[in-house]
Amino acid sequence: ADANAKAAHEAAAAEVQAEKTALQAERDAMKDVQSFPTVIELDVGGTRFKTSRSTLCRCGGFLEAMFSGRHRVEAAADGSYFIDRDPTHFRLILNFLRTGAAITPEAPAAR
Repeated sequence: ADANAKAAHEAAAAEVQAEKTALQAERDAMKDVQSFPTVIELDVGGTRFKTSRSTLCRCGGFLEAMFSGRHRVEAAADGSYFIDRDPTHFRLILNFLRTGAAITPEAPAAR
């Protein structure tokens, strides 16, 4: 019985140590998380857009990954973040993230 209790205690101690190591690794990883301002200015192909970080992170994907803090993203000297894409339809993408409604360029609300 003593041997079983000792084995159970050692197994529990090993499990606690593994959880402690995992927690420390998570803490260390969090030190590298980049923080962003609440309001973010984007330079999309030369056109400026200003929106909230929460809007950009709303639906996952490229913008959420970019502003999640998991990746290093360098701001320009003026504080904006450059996205090398055609800005023509970016306004529609941003409005979709804001409202959840897709509006085509032909719709009166898009103009």
